[in-house]
Amino acid sequence: MICMSKSVEFIEAMLACAQIGAVYVPLDIATPALRLQYIQETLSARFVLCKKGEVIPENSGEMEREILYIDDLLEHEIDDEALNQLRGRILVTDPLYTIFTSGSTGKPKGIITTHLALISFIDAIAEEFSFSSEDSLANQVPFYFDASTKDIYLMCKCGCTMHIIPQKLFVLPKDLMSFLNEKKITRIIWAPSLLCMAANLHAFEKVRPQYLRTVFFVGEQMPTKQMNMWRRCLPDVQYVNLYGSSEVTGSSAYYIIEREMDDTETIPIGSAFHHMELFLLDEKDRLIDKENTVGEICVRGLSLTLGYLNDAEKTDRVFVQNPLIPHYRDLIYRSGDLGRYNEFHELVYICRKDYQIKRMGQRIELGEIEAAVGAVDGIERTCCLFNEKTQALLALYTGDVAPDHIKKEIEKILPQYMLPTRYVKLEDFPLNANGKIDRVALKRQFC
Repeated sequence: MICMSKSVEFIEAMLACAQIGAVYVPLDIATPALRLQYIQETLSARFVLCKKGEVIPENSGEMEREILYIDDLLEHEIDDEALNQLRGRILVTDPLYTIFTSGSTGKPKGIITTHLALISFIDAIAEEFSFSSEDSLANQVPFYFDASTKDIYLMCKCGCTMHIIPQKLFVLPKDLMSFLNEKKITRIIWAPSLLCMAANLHAFEKVRPQYLRTVFFVGEQMPTKQMNMWRRCLPDVQYVNLYGSSEVTGSSAYYIIEREMDDTETIPIGSAFHHMELFLLDEKDRLIDKENTVGEICVRGLSLTLGYLNDAEKTDRVFVQNPLIPHYRDLIYRSGDLGRYNEFHELVYICRKDYQIKRMGQRIELGEIEAAVGAVDGIERTCCLFNEKTQALLALYTGDVAPDHIKKEIEKILPQYMLPTRYVKLEDFPLNANGKIDRVALKRQFC
């Protein structure tokens, strides 16, 4: 278990573990105590790597653990013979790290990623987008979030320079853009929360990034309205939507935005990376290939992970035999995401299966309502919730817009049965540990 603040030493600890075949679990000392306690109990980690002077969580489990300080380890001489022996025992199919990500119940789940899965993905994204030693990356996401592995391991493979963005800049958009110029940043792989904040505050109009060549959206759906704001201000930059989850080593598909897109349109998922395949299955496990038919997005290929730590039941529920290939073992990951092909035959994410509801006898995807509300002028972010007991449909949003105006605008797009019952303005959305809108917390508060 690596438990320290975001730093160069954190990366050194990760790479040291990878070199000796030790499975590492990245955690931040700022993680809430109850979350850390739950992860620690699930792990029963024998060793904890930390930095001197930083307070780590107390050991609540029965298993003894040894505290190792990275400061001391860096002073040790390297035993090349012992190191070579350890390296010689590592298989590409062995686990490399376990990332704990938020589950639908609010409890974190540990996802085990192999050397092979990560190598396959990093090779694919590096080749597809021609990363090189000339690139400079600005790391935004925490190291305990799988999106950070893109920054870290692209740096290792391609010789890119990676800069860790100071935390204080996340609330200073103008200074953040200045940081991009100061460090001559060419690529950013950021979560939509920060990209939307920069767009809503027009940060890049005050300080225009001069060296930026590619913007990747990662972690959750990027609102098209804010993406268009970036494109209008920085038209020569390449914009890429990355789709995937920790279960498939972070990203399994990408979509390069080349055509004009309306604010109400959903950015497609696009094509699978090399050695990966995405497809849709209907409720009877039949392949969907026609447009505008909703199905579950399934993934197969080299970047599939080993499943969930100490949870064989959940692993067996979503990592299953491919129903399209019954003749031999072929595992797929059932993502729980709903998708469809649009009129261009591009694969589009709609929403999670558990965000699909039935109201007034009609099947509704909450993502479609969120897209409509989010496209209204003045809306910054939005999230829709459904209360099954009361059948109330809530539209939560940030932005200086009156509910009556929102209703008037979305009535032009949505049928009557999809209109929210209530509109709730928030000062800001709560975010979970991975920087996504915390729907579990919102449901507890409003449903």
